[in-house]
Amino acid sequence: MRLIRKSLAATAAFPLLLAFSVEAYAGEPQASPTPAGQHCVNRLARVSVSGPEAAIVSSTCFATFAESFRHLTRGRVTVPADLRPEQVTQAMVDAAPASVVVLSTDWQNNNYSGGGLGFSSVNWEASSSCTASQAWALTYVGNNYNDQIGSSKTYGGCHKGHHYEHGGYGGAVLTCTPNCSSMGVMDNQTSSLKWGW
Repeated sequence: MRLIRKSLAATAAFPLLLAFSVEAYAGEPQASPTPAGQHCVNRLARVSVSGPEAAIVSSTCFATFAESFRHLTRGRVTVPADLRPEQVTQAMVDAAPASVVVLSTDWQNNNYSGGGLGFSSVNWEASSSCTASQAWALTYVGNNYNDQIGSSKTYGGCHKGHHYEHGGYGGAVLTCTPNCSSMGVMDNQTSSLKWGW
């Protein structure tokens, strides 16, 4: 079930330069169905300690990309309410607690944009980064994102984001190294994902 967090206080007056905040991360998301145009954060956890396979263990959605990003950093980064995806830097992503690693952000449309029916953006969050000996894999992205991804940015030490046409890593594959502003023939075709070094 999707969760939607209470609205944050307006931050439009903040400059585009981010300010690292020490304020407590307040408020708990409330259960709600997923409305159109949502920006979501999906937490992954490994299925076993011996392999890269993971499962989605929680999903939290917000009305704006800025709210979803603030959630990713657990309130450690204060950003403008109109934060755009292309303004996100690695330093901003790295401000999250050590237990929160952003593997990638996927958008519904090309050029890191979203809107319309379904989701607008989805952040894939895990507990550790990619390394030469450690990867992450998701055999199915879930019904809310299946065949709907139009662009992607990879973070978390994951230099390669593999987008597969079918669940279980089958069919055609597009590798973002690390970003794809469009998916070419894989536009709206992703069903499973792998993140690697």
